[in-house]
Amino acid sequence: EKFTQSDSSTTRKVGGTGLGLSIVKVIVETHGGKIDFISREGIGTTFMVDFPEIGSDHKPEDNIPSVLSDDNQKVIIAEHNPDTAAILQRILTEAGIDCELVSNAEQLHNKLNENQNSYKAIIVETESLYNHQVNVGLFDELNHEADIYNIPIILVSAQADENKHSLIGSAISITNHTQKPMNSTHLVATLKEVIKAGKRPKVLHVEDEIDTHKVVKALLEEQCHLLWATSLDKAKQMLENDNYDLVLLDVGLPDGSGLDLLEKIEQSEHKPNVVIYSAFNISQEYAQKVSAVLVKSKTNNLKLVEVINKAMKHS
Repeated sequence: EKFTQSDSSTTRKVGGTGLGLSIVKVIVETHGGKIDFISREGIGTTFMVDFPEIGSDHKPEDNIPSVLSDDNQKVIIAEHNPDTAAILQRILTEAGIDCELVSNAEQLHNKLNENQNSYKAIIVETESLYNHQVNVGLFDELNHEADIYNIPIILVSAQADENKHSLIGSAISITNHTQKPMNSTHLVATLKEVIKAGKRPKVLHVEDEIDTHKVVKALLEEQCHLLWATSLDKAKQMLENDNYDLVLLDVGLPDGSGLDLLEKIEQSEHKPNVVIYSAFNISQEYAQKVSAVLVKSKTNNLKLVEVINKAMKHS
């Protein structure tokens, strides 16, 4: 049972919330398994976990809702306090949401760099914003690279409105917030809204000029899930790791020509449409390989949005 400990007195030697085994039980049962144990004081405890054989007719419980199972995407919980992290993990696990814990900036950075496209949201307990264990570089990291990661943040805070306002002033991308004491229904509902919004068309903007990207982001962020690559090498890496509905492509990049991506896109299993948006005119040979070619100096914002929307609808 939740919040149950063998020693629940105020003088107990072992801390914790009494959630660890309860979380394990939910995970095991979600996979159609069973967990049991034999325990003897002074000797120890043996746990047994049984899972159904692969190919058997047994299925996990149908009444366990799954928010992310369709594409195996996860949520990151950024929280230095293990008790608070355990409570958040419990709430999300019971809702069928796969989540991973980080307690500092280095861990978050590593997870995002390993596979940023696996994560749908980052949940942050705002007391951690001012805790040195988590705050060292964590939110500077998000602030400077939010355009690249493009992962929404959900705040869980006792003073959510006040904290949200101050953080927005620091240009950190915050999607939503919820209040303490934590209402699990509200938290899960908020997360589902974020995930639903994340199912918009996914667009990769390959562009080394930050001002150009800011304009594109302002025009498109309500209509699509926009990610950003500032170099040819980064774009290749992102195309290898994820599927996109559209690539908005600049030609003049610091490490080569954006046109070199066209062959790679053509060979990809999930081939996205391509709109070239560049300062340079493109030859007819390359123009025939893409959905549209726009010259920056000749294209106003209205035309840019119109062409991109048309290309996304046909992707």
